[in-house]
Amino acid sequence: GGRLFAGYSLFTGDDMRFNYDEFNIELDSTKYLDLFLPIIDAVGEKGKLKPAYALNSTIEHFNGVLLIDAPKNKSGKDDIPLFPALQSKGPSYIYYDYKDIFDGVYTRDSFYVELEPFTLNSLLNLDRDVVKFDAQLVSSEIFPPFKEEISIQADTSLGFVSVTPIEGYPIYQGAGNYRGQMSLSNQGFLGKESLLI
Repeated sequence: GGRLFAGYSLFTGDDMRFNYDEFNIELDSTKYLDLFLPIIDAVGEKGKLKPAYALNSTIEHFNGVLLIDAPKNKSGKDDIPLFPALQSKGPSYIYYDYKDIFDGVYTRDSFYVELEPFTLNSLLNLDRDVVKFDAQLVSSEIFPPFKEEISIQADTSLGFVSVTPIEGYPIYQGAGNYRGQMSLSNQGFLGKESLLI
């Protein structure tokens, strides 16, 4: 247990198990997964990563496997850009219950993003264009759960900007219908069109 750094990722949790033959680390109880992005045009010292900034979202309750390198390349003799790579085995979660987001109104028991199993390759060269996840938003019964692609937003948190289907979504258990643009980030869960009631 403890903290494990791999490229531009940081795992915090328990039950991390190194498998020499497979040359991977099993991560069955990772409480937090934090991702970092290299600063554009920054230059790292020889043998070190470029300076980076942390995303303003944390992926929680992650379980999966960190592939350190190819099992036959344990010495690192060959430079294989795919590694280290990360593969999740089940759902993981993003929460928005921070005090500075509308005083913590998005409580984690009923408002969260559930990420589908995902793969992130080349953790030594993370790029904002590859940090994308298929997911489902559960929104405290504001809307029925719906699927979205989660990506890095302008405030460097994980969320989305999208438009409802033309027929809209029922809102507040059928009290009305919403049609238009929606966004989710650490700025909150926001709409940009009128609520149709």
